[in-house]
Amino acid sequence: MHWWSANQNDCGETDGFADCWYSKKTKYAPSKCDQLNTDPACEQPKWSDFQSESQNAVQDFYVSWVIWNTQGFFLDLYTAIGGADQTVQDGLSSIVTLLDPPQETGPPKPLEYVLDALTFGLSLYSEGSILTKALLRSAPQTASLVGKLFPSGTVDGEFSDWSQVSGDVGKVTDAWKNSVASGLPDLQNNITTFISFNQQSGLSGIRPSLDDLENHMSQALNTYAISDIINTQGLVASRAVNTDVHALQTNGTKLEWDTGCGSGYTQWGVCDTFFWDGTDTYGLTDPEHMTKNYNDELNAFFNGTNPLTTGTLLFTGGLQCAQSTGKNGGTAPSINSQDPTQYNCLSTLRICTWTYSTYGPFQDCPNLPANNAVLPGFGVSGCIGETGDTSSIDVPHAYLGGGILVDAPGDWASYSTCDNIDY
Repeated sequence: MHWWSANQNDCGETDGFADCWYSKKTKYAPSKCDQLNTDPACEQPKWSDFQSESQNAVQDFYVSWVIWNTQGFFLDLYTAIGGADQTVQDGLSSIVTLLDPPQETGPPKPLEYVLDALTFGLSLYSEGSILTKALLRSAPQTASLVGKLFPSGTVDGEFSDWSQVSGDVGKVTDAWKNSVASGLPDLQNNITTFISFNQQSGLSGIRPSLDDLENHMSQALNTYAISDIINTQGLVASRAVNTDVHALQTNGTKLEWDTGCGSGYTQWGVCDTFFWDGTDTYGLTDPEHMTKNYNDELNAFFNGTNPLTTGTLLFTGGLQCAQSTGKNGGTAPSINSQDPTQYNCLSTLRICTWTYSTYGPFQDCPNLPANNAVLPGFGVSGCIGETGDTSSIDVPHAYLGGGILVDAPGDWASYSTCDNIDY
């Protein structure tokens, strides 16, 4: 700070702190460390160029390194965003082909929701990168940097269905790139901002690699897209609290029918039409076609080294969104401006909870589609030990309420789903 006070006037009106420092303190001038240049306009400092100094060699090298590393991080981020268009478009195309979303009948959504979800891929990426997490957590130390890295509200337009969004990906990524590019000079030219950010940014060491960022950007947007399409289709995500459906099938509990999970889970947490997050079991239910099995869709979502999304992002994230906002479905993605590693509502699934105490179907499910709000009772064809045909109403394939238990509690005690009763 004292150095800048003494030298600011000598650098004139054109050079901010970073370029003034490089001009006065290094052999690398002229330089443009406040701009996103791919040429060597902000040269990497070498210790050998500083160690002959009699005083302040370590400090001068350290400051130069942080200036160079800050420019390098912004350049890496800008490049990663620009290179993600095809990956993002491919992910959205796969989702649209898989889910065949209907034309939405409700009001169009702002395109900024797409931008928000895409930028939160940086937060998602930080979960596996200590260096990126430290950098993001230092961003709120400056007045405007969070808004530059996560530029919500900087893209115009709306969309009515997800089949149209692929064509807008370039517009969205351009808005993000432009914001990142404008954030670098704000940071490098103001010594107060520069110091506030870099006290804990970690850029005095090795800057984080962003080689895999594009996959996380795509996964973040995919999660939002899948959940939004599922909501549009009228589906709900059912949840069985503290239930391991594989254990339920294999631990000796007397069940009325086979859950299909006797063989255990895939490495992505799927068995039959269920996903288990280590605590709760989730599934998808269509009130129009309750017996549909969503195993193919879940595997298409979650399988592979770079999956479209994960069960934790889609289901557990949807539950966290509902619990934190008090809204079940249809919420916009959001980020914690005081800790940008913390995002919310990438998944906006409607989460509905099964109960063992009544025949249900759900314990608590606001905004539930009308056709699934109240069901008078269930009957099941294909029950264990039953061979006769039935024209009974079937439970949802993902059903895990009290009626699955032979020794059912509460209201189920006087009612059997396996009497082959014609309702």
